[in-house]
Amino acid sequence: MPIISIKGDTNVHGGAPFDTGFSTSVNAGNLPIALANQTTSSQNDSEYNARSARQHNAGNQLANAGSPTVFANNLAVHRIGDARIDGATAGPGAPTVIVN
Repeated sequence: MPIISIKGDTNVHGGAPFDTGFSTSVNAGNLPIALANQTTSSQNDSEYNARSARQHNAGNQLANAGSPTVFANNLAVHRIGDARIDGATAGPGAPTVIVN
């Protein structure tokens, strides 16, 4: 089962940590949890292409997938490995909170 995603989790490109749009009432490891279709990053991703042009932007970092059975604030809980619009969430997450 996947680990729950929290504030500060980065994407598979190593950048754009989640920093906005979290649950207002549910925390894991003393940090707010990430929610599908709400949590995102206001920072640019760190991935560049062969021409040194930035490939990703903050708008592409929305958590757009989550648990089919676990919800907080009426939204699916986002987990490590769940898709962002561009890539997936890499973590580290809250290792003591595992959800389906």
